[in-house]
Amino acid sequence: MSEGTLSHINTKGSVITFDTNYVGRYKVTVKSKDSQYDFTPYETIIQAKVGANGFIWPGKDGNGNLLPVGKYEIEVSIASIEGEVHFPYFDMEINPNGLKLERYDRLTESYESAILYWDDSLIPLDLNSIINSI
Repeated sequence: MSEGTLSHINTKGSVITFDTNYVGRYKVTVKSKDSQYDFTPYETIIQAKVGANGFIWPGKDGNGNLLPVGKYEIEVSIASIEGEVHFPYFDMEINPNGLKLERYDRLTESYESAILYWDDSLIPLDLNSIINSI
């Protein structure tokens, strides 16, 4: 997995590969399978193409900490994120309760919770830069 050595990682991380026949976004989760060494699962979202895909898992847990030296099994799951939708939402202050989204299952004719991924990475952390640019 790392530098041509299967089943091992180092501080440079590991390349994890998978094949798919769908273009789209995929959620990747790396978690421990060892009950004696548990860590917060590492999650990332990647853009995949048809065919072979790969990404570098940096050998860190979900809190950004490098995993300690040791031998333990991990589980990698890769799931397609289907139905990506963008909600333009202006004037949030007039709706203090926010959005409520549910998924409707036509087969069972029931509503269920919807998992949403929020990407505000393009919003500057420094609000003064926004105010000063006006």
